[in-house]
Amino acid sequence: MKLASIFIILIFFASTEAKSTVYKWVDSSGKVHYSDKPQPKSKETAEMRLRPDISAEDSEKARAKLDAIKRQQKINDRVNQINKNNRKFEQVISRQQQNMKSSKCKTTVRNLSAINKKAPLIKDGEYLSDEDRAIEKQKAQSYYENNC
Repeated sequence: MKLASIFIILIFFASTEAKSTVYKWVDSSGKVHYSDKPQPKSKETAEMRLRPDISAEDSEKARAKLDAIKRQQKINDRVNQINKNNRKFEQVISRQQQNMKSSKCKTTVRNLSAINKKAPLIKDGEYLSDEDRAIEKQKAQSYYENNC
C-alpha cells in the first residue's frame, strides 16, 4: 500500500493538469498537508515547484503502473482473505476431528468395558463366541492404544 501512495504522489507531481506550484504546510496539530494554495494559519509552509518537463506520455505510464499496482493489491487482499477463511475452515475441521476422535475413544472404552464383563455380546444379530470376543477385544485395545 505504501508503494501505491508513492505512485499517487508521483502522478500528482507528474500530472500535466497540475499547477506548477504545490504548497506543503503543517497544521496546528503537526499534521503535514499538500495543497495548491498556501495556508496562512499553518506553523510552516514550504513552496515546491513541479517539473514542467514531464510529458503526458510519462504521466499516463505512471497512471498505468498505479492501476496495475491497485489491481495487484486487490488480488493480494482477496488471496489474504481466502487464506484467512481457509485457516478458519481448517480450525473447524480440526475441532470436529478431535471431537469425533474423542467420541470414538469413549465408545471404545465402553466396548472394552462390555467385553470385559463377560456378559453375552451381540454383533450383527449374532452372539459373539469367546474367540470372536477375544478378536473384538484385541481390535478395541489396539484402537485405543493407537488413537486415544
